[in-house]
Amino acid sequence: MCFRFQQALKNYGVNDVDVFQTVDLWEKKDIAQVTTTLFALGRTVSLTTTQHARRHRPDTQMFTMKGFETLPINVGRDG
Repeated sequence: MCFRFQQALKNYGVNDVDVFQTVDLWEKKDIAQVTTTLFALGRTVSLTTTQHARRHRPDTQMFTMKGFETLPINVGRDG
């Protein structure tokens, strides 16, 4: 099971040097390395989602509305 997790980390993009060895977890030899792996996974996820968001950013002109600036001022005057 641990090998599958390590392979999944590598497939996702975590560097090999950041992935802990099985013995580090199962025999509790180097819990700091396990923690480093989890932080590396967090960095990779953050970078991946940021890059994905940049590639799939919506067109800003699609959301512009003419006269939007005057809407809050005129709402209070009507009634």
